[in-house]
Amino acid sequence: MKFIGSRISHQNKNGIFSVVIAASVERSKETLLATWLFFWTCSGIYFITQLFTPLPKETKLVIAVLLTFWGYYEYRIGLIFLWRKFGYESIKFADDKLVIRDVIRGRGKSREFFIDNIPHFAKLKLEEGWVKSMDQSFWVKGNGYIQFQYQGKLVHFGKQLTDEETSKLLDLVQRELIERKRKR
Repeated sequence: MKFIGSRISHQNKNGIFSVVIAASVERSKETLLATWLFFWTCSGIYFITQLFTPLPKETKLVIAVLLTFWGYYEYRIGLIFLWRKFGYESIKFADDKLVIRDVIRGRGKSREFFIDNIPHFAKLKLEEGWVKSMDQSFWVKGNGYIQFQYQGKLVHFGKQLTDEETSKLLDLVQRELIERKRKR
């Protein structure tokens, strides 16, 4: 197994070339996410208990509406916490396919692409500023910085990589794509 930076590893074993990109963050940021999730959960439990107290119907309706938004963000921050704690991105070249998968605790949906239908990989260019800083923040899953065209759609992978990591990974997967196409 070889490494590109601290979060990216790759290996070529039994004809399968695989890349793993860890989603982990520093311990302090992970603790901050856990704290946020804990207090967010506690506030939701408090609002749920208020539905069972003698309050006017209008107040209970407002609490119910608030709880729908709360539930959505509870799900989102819970998912991000699990992604940062146990998640990774898996990119595999196997035979004539590229398989991309976001994995949390061994579970995740695979997306398969035939190599012959992938013309090349390209680096996603994000302008410096608010959008890029939000995409790099630890409380979001982020977008992929490597992309390719597949049957009229853009596909992204390589979430929250630095420019250097993106360039190295782009070179690595581009070489593998060319090599696999050449062998066919």
